[in-house]
Order: sequence, then structure tokens, then C-alpha cells
Amino acid sequence: MKKFITEYTNERIVAQSGLAIVGNLLDQTNLASKLNAYKLPGISRNPSCSNGDVAKSYIGLLCQGKSDFDHIETFRDDAFFQLALDIQRVPSSPTLRQRLDQAALTKKWKEILHEESLNLIRRTNAEISPVYTKDKAYIPVDLDVSPFDNSKTKKEGVERTYKGCDGYAPMFAYIGQEGLREQDAPLKKRATRRRIRTVIQNMIIMASKLVTRGANGN
Repeated sequence: MKKFITEYTNERIVAQSGLAIVGNLLDQTNLASKLNAYKLPGISRNPSCSNGDVAKSYIGLLCQGKSDFDHIETFRDDAFFQLALDIQRVPSSPTLRQRLDQAALTKKWKEILHEESLNLIRRTNAEISPVYTKDKAYIPVDLDVSPFDNSKTKKEGVERTYKGCDGYAPMFAYIGQEGLREQDAPLKKRATRRRIRTVIQNMIIMASKLVTRGANGN
């Protein structure tokens, strides 16, 4: 996979430039190779669009807050989308839907996703601080709705949010104490808020217990 160099520039920046970081993280996993090695029921041994390309394409959509299969059509001829995620062939909407419907019926895909998610956290030495109660460690996953103000736009699917503006309201997840503002939690050290888009659900498989919390008022 080609390496990306981050630098300041006056040139026009594409709206999805953050996908380069997503692609770099995916490149540190064996996700594509493991999914390609597994044959889904009802899918030919050598499909024109590989399982790895299907998975990375959908991850690319999710990282932009898009979950509808039809949204992939916008990126089928997008050179940057393919380059950033190292995709050989972007699937069509019907292919994406059919392949993921089949994947949902198997336990193997879920196992691979969980395993590679955990391996990535270990490989990148991601700091995930637990909270303690009665000498037991818990990994908090805080869920929070973050309304976007798209009042004066003509974007599809825009609806009224609880903040009184028209826009989208995606759900974000913050893993560990790193996901909390300093004034929100009893931290033993200074904390900064780290926003993490939840791409793969249940991405933490650890010996410690998992606590899911919702933000007040949401």
C-alpha cells in the first residue's frame, strides 16, 4: 500500500481526506486477507469483487457517517477512495448488500472483525484506561449523540434535532477514560477527549468487564 505524507498546503483538499488515516490503520491489520480466505455460502470462490474490498468499502462509508448501501455508488469511480483504502474494485450497491447480507449469517466474519480490531488496538499501543470500582477494572464505552447543524442545506435525510436545528445526529462512542472530558469523570490524570467513530461494533474483547453508558438527556 502506498504511504501518505502529511504536510501543509494551499491546494484544494478533498472532503474525505481522513480516509487516508483509516486506510493506514486497515493496512496494519490482516482483515482483508482473512476475509478473502473465507468463502461465504452462495458466493463464488473467486468473486469479481473480493470480500476484503467489500468490507473496506463499507468501512469507508461508515467512517463518513453513511450506512445506506446505495451511498457506495458515489465512490465507485472515486480514485482517492480506492487509493486511500487500498481497494482494487469498489463494489456496486447490489453486490455490497448481497455480500454483507450473507456475511451477517456467518459467525466467522464477526470473529475475524473482533480479532483484527483487538489486534489493531494492541499493535498501535492505543491507550484505553479503565475505571475502578471496588478494586475491579471496567472499560467504559460512552455513547453520545452529536447533532450537526445543516439548517440551510438541501442534504437528503436532514431532520429536526433535539438542539433545535435541522441536521444529522450521528451516534459516537468514546472508549475508555480517554473519551471523557476532564470535568466529566474522576480521573487520576489529565484527560483529553478523543472522538472515535464506531466502525465495528463490540470491538473491545478484553478480560475486564465492559460498561456502556449513555449521555444524559440523549
